[in-house]
This record gives sequence, C-alpha cells and structure tokens, in this order.
Amino acid sequence: MATPKQVRRRGRFAIVALTLVGALMIAAVAFGAVSTDSDLYSPGSTVTISGDNSNGAGYLAGEAVHVDVSGGSGYSSSCDAVADAAGAWSCQVTLSSDAAVAGGSYTYTAKGATSGATESGTFADDAIQYSGQDEASVGVPVTITGTKGNGQCTIGAGGWAWTAGSGDVALSNQHDDNANQSSSIDATFSGSGPWTLKLVATGTKGNGNSCQVDGGNKSLRLHVGPGGTIDNGGGGGGGTSIPTAPTASAGGPYSGNEGSAISLDASGSTGTGISYAWSFNYNGNMDAGGACVFSSTSAVSPTITCNDDSNGGHFTVSVTVTNGGGSDTKSANLTVANVAPSISGLSGDQNVNESSATHHYTYSIVDPGSNDSQTVAVSCGSADGATLSGASNTPTGGSFDCTFPDGEVPAGVSTISVQATDDENTSAGASTLDVTVNNVAPTVSNLTGVDTSVNESGSTTHHYTYSISDPGTLDTVSSVAVSCGLADGATLSGLPTHTNTGGSFDCLFPDGEAGGNISTVSAAATDDDLATGNPATLDVTVNNVNPSVSLLSASINTSNACIVSLGSVGFSDPGAGYDVNYTGSINWGDSNSSSLPAMTLYTPPFLGPFSHTYTVGGIYTIGATVTDGDGGANTATTTANNTFNVVGWPVPPIMSGKTFKVGSTIPVKIVTTGCTGGEAATISLDPAGTTPKSSGNSNDGISLRYSAGLGYIYNFSTKANWPAGAYTVTVTFTGPLAGSYSQGITLTK
Repeated sequence: MATPKQVRRRGRFAIVALTLVGALMIAAVAFGAVSTDSDLYSPGSTVTISGDNSNGAGYLAGEAVHVDVSGGSGYSSSCDAVADAAGAWSCQVTLSSDAAVAGGSYTYTAKGATSGATESGTFADDAIQYSGQDEASVGVPVTITGTKGNGQCTIGAGGWAWTAGSGDVALSNQHDDNANQSSSIDATFSGSGPWTLKLVATGTKGNGNSCQVDGGNKSLRLHVGPGGTIDNGGGGGGGTSIPTAPTASAGGPYSGNEGSAISLDASGSTGTGISYAWSFNYNGNMDAGGACVFSSTSAVSPTITCNDDSNGGHFTVSVTVTNGGGSDTKSANLTVANVAPSISGLSGDQNVNESSATHHYTYSIVDPGSNDSQTVAVSCGSADGATLSGASNTPTGGSFDCTFPDGEVPAGVSTISVQATDDENTSAGASTLDVTVNNVAPTVSNLTGVDTSVNESGSTTHHYTYSISDPGTLDTVSSVAVSCGLADGATLSGLPTHTNTGGSFDCLFPDGEAGGNISTVSAAATDDDLATGNPATLDVTVNNVNPSVSLLSASINTSNACIVSLGSVGFSDPGAGYDVNYTGSINWGDSNSSSLPAMTLYTPPFLGPFSHTYTVGGIYTIGATVTDGDGGANTATTTANNTFNVVGWPVPPIMSGKTFKVGSTIPVKIVTTGCTGGEAATISLDPAGTTPKSSGNSNDGISLRYSAGLGYIYNFSTKANWPAGAYTVTVTFTGPLAGSYSQGITLTK
C-alpha cells in the first residue's frame, strides 16, 4: 500500500470539489414598518420582506413598491409588490444556495413608485464557514475548522457537534473555541472517498431563545499522486486511476418567449463520464403562480419552458456536472419575454334582424404565458343602440351578448370587436367580426271595425282601428298607407291618424251591389328607414240599398172620370251618383201597367204626368216601382177613386115636390160622377100598376138612356086614367156600382 509520503512524491493532485451548504441565522433589523418574516434561514431559502403604514410611511393604495437587496459577499437581488388598500405590501427574494456567497450582512431598501415613501432594513447571516484541507490521503488525519458568522446566535460550551457523513470517516480531537465561535476536528479517511462531514452548532440568541446553525456538508476528495494513481497512504506503489474533476459550462445567456421551449446547452462542459443536473432560480422576478419547467434536468441540452416572463429582469439557470473526480456548477442568465395575448375564433350571429333579442358570441384567448391574467375589452359595434351584456371570460376564452335594436335600409354593418390585454399591459390587437343588422318593416295587425257589413251611403262613415309593432325599438313610424278598398266610390273620410303603436281611419262606401260586394280595407306602415311592411286587411261587405219611391195623389179627369193621371214619380237612392240605368213602371191596379222612360244617370224624378183610362169606375191601388242599376227595387202606391155617384137628382130641380097634371110628360135627368157607362138604369113608379112609359126616347120601356155630358135621362108620359095623388119616382142602377134613388111627385086631374 502506498504511504501518504508516496502519494506526495508522485506530486500530482486531483481537483477537489468543495460543497458548502449552510443554514443562515438572519437577524431582522427593521426601520419603521419594514421587516423580514423570520430571523433564521438556510442558504437558498426565500426571505419575505413586508411593509405597511403602521408608522405613517405613506404608501398609496395600488402603487408599485420596489425592494433592492444586497449582501457583502456580492449577493444582489430585488423584488416588487403592489400596496393594498391599507398600504400594506410584501415580496420575496431567494438567497444564494452557496454558503460562501450567502454569508455576510444584507441591506434592503423599499420605495413606493408614486408616493416616494422609502424605508430600509438590514439582516445578517450566521453561516458556518469551513477552512482546512479540501483533499486527503487515506489514513492521514486532516484538521477541519468551522467558524460561525457574526449573527445573533451565540454558541456556548457543548454547543458544537461534528458528524461524519458519506464515506469512511473517523473523527477525533474536537476542539471548541467559544471565544472565537469556532470548532475544529481531526478526520481520518479510509476507502476511496469522497467523504463528507458536517458541523451543527446550537446556542442562544440575545432574547434567550435557542437557535441552531447548520453548516451543511464539508466535502473532501482523495489526494491523487503522479500518473493519476491513488495514494493509499502505505508503501509498495501502485494505485487506482480516477478521472479529472469536470468543468461545467452553462452556456447562455439565454432568451426566449414565455410559453415557448427555450433551448439550453451545457455541451461546453469538460470531463469524462460526467452527469448533468440542471436547476434554476427566479431571482425574485417571477410573478406569483409562475413556474419554469425543464424538459429534462439531466440532459446535456434540455429545454426550459416558463409560463410567465421575467418581468424585465432575468432568471438564473445552473448546471452541475459530476464525475468520479468531483463536480462543478456554472450559471447563466435566462431572460423570458412577455408575449401579448391575442383573440381567435370570434364567432356568433353575423346576419341579424333588428330587435330586442340578444345574440351570443364566443371567442378564445391565446396567451402563451398561462400565468398571465387578462382584461378583455368588448364592443358590439356602432349600429344604432348596439348594447353589450353578459360579458365574461376565463384565461382561455369568453363570451358576451349583443342587442341590435335598430337596423337600416339597406342593411348596415356593426363591427363587433374583442381585445385582450395581459397584466403587462400588452395586446396583440382586436379581433373583429362584421354583423349585418337588417331593418325589419313594421307590422300592422288587429285591423278591426264594428262595421264589416254596411249599406251603401255617401254620408255614413265607418270607423276602423289597427295596431303597429316594430321589432326595431328605436324605429319610428313615418307614415301609414290606408285604403278603403275597391268598392265603387269607396273613399277615406277625413284624415287618418297614427302613432308608433297604432292608428285609425274612416271610410265611406257610397255604392253597393245586389247581394253585397266585398271592399277590402287595408293599412300598411312605413318606418323611418323607409321600409314598408305587409298590409293588414279586413273584408267589408257593401250592400246595395233599394231606392225609395214617392208618389203624389192620383188625379181624376174632371171631364172623364175614367181617365186617371199621376204626376212625376219621385225617388231617392243612397247610392246616388254611382248607381246608373234606373228603370220604372206603373201598375194601374186593373191589370194594366205602363213603363217609365229609361233614366241612364241619377236624375230623379221620372217626370210626368202619366195617365191611364179605366173602363169602369172603382177604387184602384196604383203602384209605381223604381229599379236601380244593381237590381234593387222599391214601390210606392196611391189610390184612385173614380166610382159612380149621383150628384144631380132630379133634373130640373123644379120637379122635386111638384104637382103635375095627369097625362103630362115629365122629364127625368140624373147627373152622375165617376167612370160611368157601365151601369144600367131603370125607372119605376109607385103605387104599383102605374108603369112609366118613355116618350121621345129610343127605348120605349123603363130604361134610362145615358148621354155623355148629360147624364142619365128619361121622359115619361103619365096616363089620363091614372088617378090623381102622390107618386114616387124611383131610378135603380145595376152594375159594378149599384144603387137606387127615389123622388116624390103629385099628379092632379
């Protein structure tokens, strides 16, 4: 076995890797209202620094607070916070994991970006620093010393504890120097190493509380002789070959975008049989919730992907390379840029009708920085009254509703837009979608009226009402076209009226037809965009009205009562001016009739007189009928009385009550009125046996003779043998109008 001396004679030493990992005892010193969250940290720990207005510092709600931290061993870092409503804030920094760097005093300063409020504080570490050899020969004792930093933790007697870690290590001869706050120990190694040992110190702080300082592992490597052989500490030469300790290369500096894989490269590291271990440090530049992930922590050239940017600073990536000869760590800066969010997939109704209905739209948010938060600005465009409602979003997308209450003619376009802005106040711009908003013509409904069946009249108005609806809630009704239909002469009466919700109008229907004809009344509304809707209609039956006929009394001819005359035949018609081709007739009541002259236009009356000669007297009902051009007819009647009547008896008047000589001739004359000539007249005397005898008449009997203009006449001769005395002369009429008339006379001798 080679002795330590033999190893030294070979004159060659392996590269020794020293790993110092210690705990920090932090003494937090705060001025004003700033402080750290603890007084005890380990290297690589996160320190939370907080502040508020409890001492009247004057931080403003919502302002940014920036904190710079520096250490005496070259450490520097910073963090940022936002003050809450009460002015309180906090942020974090991460200490170096290298005890040699982490040890020392620290100063931090916080400053409000708007208020300018500035406060400072300090803290110190108690990291144990190791001194002594970093390599050893087998079997040769090595003295290692650990010295505590100048922090608050004071170590007393019995407070120092050395322990052996990996490898075969024998510890002896511990010496504690409490005055200098250090401890040393001898370590003897066997085997091929490497070896580790650790010092932990337990003491008290100024306030009497216990404290502990962990120095972490002290590593030593085997001393290597010339030719790379292990010096076993004994004689005889020989040895085992070990590799040269590696040298790490982290490459870089690196930059890339959040959400994208950024390639790292440690291929510049040197050494044989080396392994790789990647790690990173955010340096206080990562927002809460952010993270970076390696594709592999053991690859030579992995990628790293961060879900947030480095806030204008940088992260640190480190690679540790290790082989049998030792290890080495190198770091590089990694700057991650923010990527502005963009909108994709904006979709929804692109052709809509104006109304109060809502239309739903959705979109996706594309932000490679998945830890970013976004605000989304949404617009429903510039269409009249376009209104947004129900907008919501998540980090990956959102939706909203639009109402388009007013379209145009021709249809207008409302460009809806969505724009996402992240917490870095960046945006890739708005995504837009054109929506065609169509005007909808107003609708007329409920066209109603009491009069759906009317009689023709040029003076009677009929009232109709209707309702108007328009889904365009901003539209107004500019006009309403109304019609009374196509019945002859159908026309509006007065001015129609309307509002945005309804209206009314009046109609005249001066001419109907036989059986009634249909006149379709209608109303159609036009909005302020000049769009006219379909008309609402209502069928109205217009009935023809028969003319009214009027007659004067019949006139009897004074010279010939058989001749009867009528004056003009008057009539009236509600369809006057539209009905044409009037005809008429007179029924004389004796089975005879006469036609009235044709009247093409309405020009009453039928001008008379109109006469008729009866063959016999009587009481006759005369009817005059007038028929209009639509076949509607009406009749008026009057009565003609030309009956037989005796108006003069006897004639001459001297006969009445007179005395006549027996044997004389007595003239008899009876005057009648009416249509005569159809009656038979006979004469008789009383007492019986005295039969009159005609004298000078063509008939020598008892029948009276009728003579036009004279009446009924009879001259009878008395007989000489008739006795004197009182006689009664009786004339009897038989025929259509019978009757008898008597007169007394006296005969003397």
